[in-house]
Amino acid sequence: MPLEVNSQNLFQNAQFRQFVDFAETQINAGKQRAVARIDAGDIGEIANRTIKPGSGDWVGIGAGRLASQKRANNATREAFRNAVANMFGGENHIPDSVKEAMKLEDYGKGKPLTARRILAVKTAVESFAKAAKADIETSVEEVVQKLTSGRVQKEAKDAMGEKVREILGACTNATELEVLTHCIEAITVRGDAQPRSVEDIDKRGAGIKANIKELHEVAKGNQEILKAGKFMIKSLNGKSLPPGQIATLTALGMSKDVQLDDVKRIKASSGPVSITRALIQLERNFRNAMKSSGIEYNKIDGELALPMKDFVTRLMIVGLGKGKLRDFQKALAGKNEVKLCALQGAITHYSGGIYELTDKDEGGDIGDEEIQEFIMGDRNKEIPKELEETIKEVFQKLIIRVIPTLGCMLDDILGGVPPLAAPPSDELPVNSLTVLEEIKDWVYESGLVEPDLIGS
Repeated sequence: MPLEVNSQNLFQNAQFRQFVDFAETQINAGKQRAVARIDAGDIGEIANRTIKPGSGDWVGIGAGRLASQKRANNATREAFRNAVANMFGGENHIPDSVKEAMKLEDYGKGKPLTARRILAVKTAVESFAKAAKADIETSVEEVVQKLTSGRVQKEAKDAMGEKVREILGACTNATELEVLTHCIEAITVRGDAQPRSVEDIDKRGAGIKANIKELHEVAKGNQEILKAGKFMIKSLNGKSLPPGQIATLTALGMSKDVQLDDVKRIKASSGPVSITRALIQLERNFRNAMKSSGIEYNKIDGELALPMKDFVTRLMIVGLGKGKLRDFQKALAGKNEVKLCALQGAITHYSGGIYELTDKDEGGDIGDEEIQEFIMGDRNKEIPKELEETIKEVFQKLIIRVIPTLGCMLDDILGGVPPLAAPPSDELPVNSLTVLEEIKDWVYESGLVEPDLIGS
């Protein structure tokens, strides 16, 4: 059944309407703190019953509240939560703004549900419906504008606008609506600003819906998996993963075999070498996960590969706990991360490559021989150009993509205001060569160069 984004249609849900009618009656009588109450045995029949004010209860600290009152309050809140969930196609599809208004942290604790709280949720539902309706029309305008840039005829643009309304209007839950609204331009318009065929559009929409359904089946209510998966599906740019792949990726990311000892050692003050080891460990985990599952990552469509990698990586780290993740977040925004960036710049933007460190190093006492010994294991053996370029490329990916991606990932998981990034600096780590050795070892381990380039 399609999700109706018009607030009046959403409120046709009989259970929710019962609660709203009760709350509005109490508020109009000046009783904002009136407590909603049903009997514990009436949850399944709430749509056919009248919700009445709870007597002998109060808002605030529950000391002295009878066990029978707590049971009745829990039953009432459960019925209310079910009513809200039914409007959006299931509890996992309730929009975050509505969840925030519900204050889900108060559920299951015997606390009363007040008329004021019910109307706060009603307001959030109305705001969601209004914003969703506006988003649909904005999506229509954006698709039409894209087609205009491709000099598409007015009739075709109008038809595509109606197709957009049809697709978004057929969403059966709030998650589908959110994701498809985000992806609608990629679903309906080709890269050359020409309309896709109806068959292609329908296939893409069905693929995304199937991914969302599989995600919810796999997550089994785990909010972190749902958040990570929803972000991944949005990032696929209108494409979708084949059946079963989300389940496979979830199992890989949540596997107990994932090694995170280097990540767990990270502190806010961790140095460049420790940060490098943690980054490489996450890269190693993902490569090993792909290999164990038989997925040939290097052959995957580029628009699918990075979102898949980010999804698995997020699942790998999310179980570490907020304290450890906060340490990691601070380390990736601190002065030692800035030194890593300076080192990466030093070996990438100078014609002398790695050897340029000789001039950049404080005191100038690291010569070519020391660099060659760290990289080649022999102070008299020059670094082959292919190996040097590969080290530079891998290091650049760690700095340019992996660190910012992890930073955004951690910001999203932890919420709140992220730590201020340390100011840019040209200062290099005092252990620059050890950082390069760690990257060289990773290059060797991952098979990015021929073994005989490394030496013993």
